[in-house]
Amino acid sequence: MRHLLIILSIILLSSPLFGQSEKPQTIIIPTGSLGEMSALRIKILEKTLESKLDDHFAIVPKELFEEAQEQAFQEMDSDECTEDQCIRMIQEFLQVENSFKMDLITENEDTQISITWNNQDQKRVEEDYCESCNTKQLRLMIGGLVEKLVRNQLNDKPSILVEKKETENVPKTQTDIFSNSERMRVRFDSSFVGNHEGKFTPWDETEKSLNLMTISMIFKNNFGVGLSTINWAGTTSGDSVWEDYQNWGVSGRFLNAYYVFEEKNPNTYWINDMPLSLTLGTSYPVNLEIKNSWRKVEANIGSQLISIGSTVADDFEVIFNRNYYHFNYESTAYDLTTYTLGIGYFF
Repeated sequence: MRHLLIILSIILLSSPLFGQSEKPQTIIIPTGSLGEMSALRIKILEKTLESKLDDHFAIVPKELFEEAQEQAFQEMDSDECTEDQCIRMIQEFLQVENSFKMDLITENEDTQISITWNNQDQKRVEEDYCESCNTKQLRLMIGGLVEKLVRNQLNDKPSILVEKKETENVPKTQTDIFSNSERMRVRFDSSFVGNHEGKFTPWDETEKSLNLMTISMIFKNNFGVGLSTINWAGTTSGDSVWEDYQNWGVSGRFLNAYYVFEEKNPNTYWINDMPLSLTLGTSYPVNLEIKNSWRKVEANIGSQLISIGSTVADDFEVIFNRNYYHFNYESTAYDLTTYTLGIGYFF
């Protein structure tokens, strides 16, 4: 009877009436731990794993898993019910192909996290090792391990085919700066927080006013786009058109394209608890004009965009931007370099 109730529950959960998505289902095996780690920290890490898996899988409720587990214990002798065999039977009861299990090993202040994915055909495991890491850093490690497992599966490149042998706990010393971000982010910066320098001519040393604002979106694949508005003009006038810089300048809008490299491994952070990012980009004109005393024409743009970001809280980053722009049309060319401070929000 209990077996029948489990099957009926799965059928109901899979029905469109219950609003289930097309994500594959998975069960989460209770966490294994070795060494001293507080129950509260383990609970936080378990919730982190559940949250990260929920991005890719429909998670079977814990109550159904526990009922299937009890059924497996009843149908197998204690000496027959090895971990792998019991998990396989639970998957059969629930008609679920995927299962995930996290193992935590702690020695003094060092922690190893391993996550095993069993899809009945084979096992895959990813692990990471961290020295003197806090809970926030361990949460980031879990997110990175889940993304690596899923990415390897999508690329049809199994990370590790697990055999019955012990693996060495080798500390990782490099950061995978090309791995995808866990979240998207939006960024904003303005010339009101920063300074600039530029020339309309090689001999120009006059002061200029600048109003430059940029809003950008960085996606999970680390590519991004942004839109900038600019109004850059001279503030001084002279006796000749060559010195009447109030009528010189650049105004309009242009698009930016970016790629972000970011630190992913807490073991290699340059600054403790503050992962850094490096953003490189370039620009393309949208509606951009360049002018001087005798003409106003559509401008071309070349740029070198460089930003260094630092995650200062769970959802926020501070970005230092150093951007160089070259505006030109035929023989008219202006150069501008800006130094601004921006802010980013993760979501």
